[in-house]
Amino acid sequence: MYVRLIWIAPDIASLRYNNASDILRQAFSALRKENYNVKMTIYVYTLDNFSPIDSAYDDISVEYIPSAATIFSRNSREDFKFIFFDGYRLPDKLSLLCVNIRKPQNVRTFYIQHGRYTKLSRKVINMHILKKSIFYSIFLLRTLFHLPLSTLNLLFFRSPVVADFAFIYCPLQYWIRFHSMHRLLFKSPFLIQDRDMKRFSLKSRIFYSIKKPFLYIAQTLVEDGRCSKDQFFDFWRSLVAFSLRYGLSIDIRLHPRSSNKLWQEIQSNTQDVEFNLIASTEFPRYDFVITHNSAMSVFFLNNSIPVYFFSLSSEPLPLGLGNHPLSRSFEFSNNASDGLFSCHSHPSEFSNPYDLALEDNLSLSDDAVREVDLEAEIEYLTLTTLKSCSF
Repeated sequence: MYVRLIWIAPDIASLRYNNASDILRQAFSALRKENYNVKMTIYVYTLDNFSPIDSAYDDISVEYIPSAATIFSRNSREDFKFIFFDGYRLPDKLSLLCVNIRKPQNVRTFYIQHGRYTKLSRKVINMHILKKSIFYSIFLLRTLFHLPLSTLNLLFFRSPVVADFAFIYCPLQYWIRFHSMHRLLFKSPFLIQDRDMKRFSLKSRIFYSIKKPFLYIAQTLVEDGRCSKDQFFDFWRSLVAFSLRYGLSIDIRLHPRSSNKLWQEIQSNTQDVEFNLIASTEFPRYDFVITHNSAMSVFFLNNSIPVYFFSLSSEPLPLGLGNHPLSRSFEFSNNASDGLFSCHSHPSEFSNPYDLALEDNLSLSDDAVREVDLEAEIEYLTLTTLKSCSF
């Protein structure tokens, strides 16, 4: 039997942080051991940063698709297809819609949650937003041509789409309801650990030769049009002022889609304070972390490290971050100095040791739902599905 492992992604850049290649390769290895003829494919629906393709994907075919129907036109009807999604963007839902309408017996769909989602607020129209809008429009119009009534129902009557298997963060029931509000339903949901918890670690000991750093987790606020460049530069200057006042340095963890040009400009205009761009997945035990609404902050909160959230837009914090006892939120301010000076001047607020994971602080119970290992469960589901199929 011929088997196709297909991952639907917005662009090449997303593959650097959604673990698509690792998940596909592990499933590929398991199926090959059972003598299935397997091919891996990643379909992207925008072409930004598409060329050249990273050499890390040499064993995985990466192709652009202009519509949901292309998923089927490029693969044999007889092939068994496992299709993976990690978002509920419009092209993702249109692709699931296409599967739901066709209802082929030899297709199973997987949804894998990536991040603790929140409502994004676009304030600035930039080239990234324009490119994304163009490609999403192409995808929509071409899918509309193939599935006119169903696509219109999805757009105007908010008819839901359904994935066969879903891997969701804690609290499971909250995230199931969250996705259902976005018209994405699941036949078989599973509880998984936030992947940042497994990817990151803390160093046991660390020595600082000059100045003690704090961590700033950067996000793509300017790149995605969620705040203006001037707003962000004002915020950055306040971080520098705070660092100088207390004799600190800044470790900066960039987002995989952070603009190199933006940060080169920041670097060339920042001489007064020491800062380092870091890419390691192992961190020292910082006294505190600063970000905006990054889901990566969960790792630090779960390790009893205070996190200060500074909003540069009207976006709410993801579930559970704002009410954690080790978090402080500062809304709609591009001047972080006042908030930081206040927190740093009153360390007694954080003097009591906490041993409180984020999930323990949430009021929504999952009724003792068993947590599964993502890769192992995908391997099990693909193998059992193939062995039980009757065609």
